[in-house]
Amino acid sequence: LLGPYLLISDYKDLLSEYNQYDLNLDEINALKNYHKDLPILNKHKISNIVKIILKNIYTKNCKFKFIEKNNLFNLKSKESKTHRELISFIESDYLEKISATEYKLFFAIRQGDKLFASKCFDKLLPQTNINSNDFVNIRDYKNKLIYYNTLLKKAGELEGISTVHLQSLYNTNLDKIELSNDFNELYNLIFNMIVDYCDTISDHKLKYYSPLVKKAINHINLNLNNDLCVKDLADLFYVSPTYLARLFKKEVNSSIVEYINTQRIKQSTCLLKDSNLPIHQISQMVGISDYNYFSRLFKKYMNKTPSQYRKNNT
Repeated sequence: LLGPYLLISDYKDLLSEYNQYDLNLDEINALKNYHKDLPILNKHKISNIVKIILKNIYTKNCKFKFIEKNNLFNLKSKESKTHRELISFIESDYLEKISATEYKLFFAIRQGDKLFASKCFDKLLPQTNINSNDFVNIRDYKNKLIYYNTLLKKAGELEGISTVHLQSLYNTNLDKIELSNDFNELYNLIFNMIVDYCDTISDHKLKYYSPLVKKAINHINLNLNNDLCVKDLADLFYVSPTYLARLFKKEVNSSIVEYINTQRIKQSTCLLKDSNLPIHQISQMVGISDYNYFSRLFKKYMNKTPSQYRKNNT
């Protein structure tokens, strides 16, 4: 914004490192003249310039602080990251560095699970009151949303979504983040992002299925806590149970019963990890009223009992 400039008048140290490049005398003199022409700005001058800029742009005083170069990397990683750094943090596949809740959000988006993704986000960024005139906190909040926008985009990439489509969605969200200075609007934006990314991933996963199988899958996923059987599904879509079962098996490579069981166990693993609900209650919440049957089914898919799974994953 203000440079290039020098913070000190003694520029000899700046030239010492050039010795390793075997520069000739003319090149050294050119560098000396260049550095002599640079303005010298101390903290007082920079502070005055920043105050003038802020005073002419913002109606209220804004806080700002100097960060010494040596201390720059001692700041918390997310708080100190610029827009580009936030993006490269995720794009570099450093998923092992994200928190447990962020990973759950990442996993929920990949599954197209809007409800669980929203719950994860509520833990990551609980709603607080931020005054729209508080520029520093609003900017910090925007950076966090940029971070999550990038994380969600990465989840879509790993599900094989078209890069062109994801980039368009990403850029749209980025524009909305940057254009808004209202905290409540920004807070609600993440939930719209979750819905958009989940819908995009779900649509992609289902795009190769016939309309009938798409409807069946959507109905199953939205009603796992209810009784589900092939006959009721067939009646719902006015087809014969045999026809629906055969078509589903052909396209999904799984029977309807197998698919229902798989989705129920997936949902129960999330509840076991992220809640203190009794296991018999979790069993009922995923649509299995018989606790003993739920335990056997869980062990069949996860190679451990629900109790063992909870103990190892909490």
